[in-house]
Amino acid sequence: MASQEEIKALVVQMVKGDMGAQRKAAETLEKMGVEGLPALIWCLNRPERQTRRLAARSINRIGEAALPTLAKVIAHENVEMRKQVAYVLGEMGPPAIPLLSKMLADPEAAVRTSVASGIGAMMGDGKAALPAVQEALAKEQDAVVKQQLEQAAQSLSGGVSLIQDDKPGETVDF
Repeated sequence: MASQEEIKALVVQMVKGDMGAQRKAAETLEKMGVEGLPALIWCLNRPERQTRRLAARSINRIGEAALPTLAKVIAHENVEMRKQVAYVLGEMGPPAIPLLSKMLADPEAAVRTSVASGIGAMMGDGKAALPAVQEALAKEQDAVVKQQLEQAAQSLSGGVSLIQDDKPGETVDF
């Protein structure tokens, strides 16, 4: 078990170290599993793109064991943090569908867009998310989010469009 000081030192390396030190710190936190997760999640909220990328990759490698902790972060007050969590969950794949489905109701359009993108990236593997995507699509008012939800639905359903044409009840297939 690592001490708080050791974990803090690893976080400093992820933020301020050179590329090699950043990778090594991320890998060390990853190997700690759930113990290193709070530090990795904290790194998701950093402005440094490399730090966020390494943290996301390490969280994904921790896998399903990270889901209970990520479930606590999906309502974080910071929009950017929620967007990063949506990205991580989307990369995690089908085990993350329940959390991503909850995030489709996020008050921020930017977060919902990230969620829809993550779900859509699962393609056929994410079919379990299709009902939640369809429900969100029916309620969505933001045009950008709606477009991303449509793309996600199309990806999950094998290419059939769910957008309604000008004629009620008629769908557009392509």
